[in-house]
Amino acid sequence: MGSGGSDSEQSPSRVWCPKSSTLTPDRTELGRYLEDTIVVDWQTPAVLERTRDLVAGVEADADELKRVDVLFRFVRDQVGDALESEVESVACSASQVLHLGVGLAFSRCHLLAALLRSCGVPAGFGYQRLARETGGTRLHGFVGAWLARREIWVDLDPCGVAPGGPLSCPEVDSGLMDPVMEESELTYPTVWARPVREVTDLLDQAPNLAAIRTRLPAGLRG
Repeated sequence: MGSGGSDSEQSPSRVWCPKSSTLTPDRTELGRYLEDTIVVDWQTPAVLERTRDLVAGVEADADELKRVDVLFRFVRDQVGDALESEVESVACSASQVLHLGVGLAFSRCHLLAALLRSCGVPAGFGYQRLARETGGTRLHGFVGAWLARREIWVDLDPCGVAPGGPLSCPEVDSGLMDPVMEESELTYPTVWARPVREVTDLLDQAPNLAAIRTRLPAGLRG
């Protein structure tokens, strides 16, 4: 994988102009959204090195949005969708996703959150229940990032519009790939400091991607 420098300058992104998120943090301390964990393992040397490479051209005192932009576009544009790849390995942690170069939506969110945290940007996890074309619903993940200078959370979906794809009107753009449209759909109102158990259990316990396809949760429990 490349460093993503030229792509970050040329490809369009849904996150600009960012809209303030309506989600509520599940922790009162922003420090909990900077933790290094087994899943969001941002202190892993490979993750730290990739972060340094990606933000090397961004001034340390520059607007934080520029760093968020570079990291967001790297995951969106250069880390592939596991469901559309030939890779059968299941990645859960950020470092695993970086190594494989592909991941499920949940896993790509783990990587984006790790990259953001390694730059000092608090990041957590949001979820949606979305309708399947074949009936029923599916769980989808995205990232919530805290922009300190603006004092707002913003929603970042690394599975969003691909380079050259259509963009929605900035005035109504929430940054999410799939806005809630149908009655069965909803965006859960919380940005969690850690990925929810339904997601980590799914990724940890599935022996391969084929098993994942039959076990994707329809939504969050409770």
